[in-house]
Amino acid sequence: MPRIILDWDEKYKKGIIVSEFLENIRYYFSIPNPNEKILRRRGISFIPKRIYAITEGGRFDPGLYWLLLNYFETANIDFEIEATPLLQKQLDVSYDTENIQIPDLSLTYRDFQRDGILEGLKYGRGVYVVGTAGGKTLLMAGLIQTIRAIKQDSFTTLVMLPAQLIEQTYLDFLEYGIPKSDISQWSGHHDFEKAKIIITSCPTLHAKLGSCRNDDKEKISEWKNKRKDYLQKLNDVDLVIIDECHQIKASNEINKIINLFKTPHRYGFTGTLPENIIDQWNVIGKIGPIILDIPSYELRKQKIISDIHAVVIKLTYKNPPKLDITIEDPTRGYLMECDFLYHSEYRNKIISHLAQKFDKNILITVDKIEHGETLESALKNNTNKDVYFVRGSVEIEDRETIRRLME
Repeated sequence: MPRIILDWDEKYKKGIIVSEFLENIRYYFSIPNPNEKILRRRGISFIPKRIYAITEGGRFDPGLYWLLLNYFETANIDFEIEATPLLQKQLDVSYDTENIQIPDLSLTYRDFQRDGILEGLKYGRGVYVVGTAGGKTLLMAGLIQTIRAIKQDSFTTLVMLPAQLIEQTYLDFLEYGIPKSDISQWSGHHDFEKAKIIITSCPTLHAKLGSCRNDDKEKISEWKNKRKDYLQKLNDVDLVIIDECHQIKASNEINKIINLFKTPHRYGFTGTLPENIIDQWNVIGKIGPIILDIPSYELRKQKIISDIHAVVIKLTYKNPPKLDITIEDPTRGYLMECDFLYHSEYRNKIISHLAQKFDKNILITVDKIEHGETLESALKNNTNKDVYFVRGSVEIEDRETIRRLME
């Protein structure tokens, strides 16, 4: 019977496969290299034909363990599997859930959120795939507060978010009932402040803990001293929450940032996993198994979020532009057409009239700031509604005010 030993490599902090079937396993967890032909045409030699999630030496990220087990169970080979005590010790990071009660927050959990929290405690790590408007932030807050209730000792939770969501998430946590004294924000607008829950962004962590891009020796030395100080203050991080975790690609610097925190207790949240299976394996490997997968379709089916109805309006213009399309300047015609649409009084008036007919709030997305400015003027002139144009130059606090006005 084919024997497979799953062990732990303490030096590399990874699992390791010892088996005569290693190449078969590696092949299953690999994809054809999409860049091979292009790179060969450029004269680059030694291009691998496939991209692997498992190294030649058999090393794998801990989160892949559960996918490996699933592969062994479904393969048409009767494997004999042995997971060493050393590996089991690394993977057995579940929380003690005996007699546990999920702390109440100001919002009531849905059944799938309660189930998701309990499943997350069972593994001690993992990925939540929750469709848009499925209450990821509430789920996140509930998981944090439940773990804090279980451990009942002092440790730091680090919440990593896209920069534009820091303020919103901070205010949501306060609204849910988490004490203000327990939370701090760390971003370009907020200096580092030690707290039980630190909300920060990947760009901030990369700038402060990743690498210093400066040629000035004095500034490099200053950055290193600050980095050392930050890491010392963060040495008790025992829970890492990563929102929009689908952005953790195999080649991203953020992988190194995550590995700075030695805790195995990592939870990722996303609306969808990456399309590229290698990137999916990287997310699962770095964080943990998929704990909850409830897409927007299922949320609509359960009447948890509103159903949608898409309507396409086709407009016919009296005097469309004659597009000047040339091989020398292939984008010229497209840019001419865009310019015509952005400044079309007819088109912008139709958008304004549609906006006026709705009693509730309306969100209008634009591709260019120039069009947004034109539409803002048209809406103010043709409707009796309050109009806000949110763009990059608008301060985060102002954006948050506008968002709450919309709600």
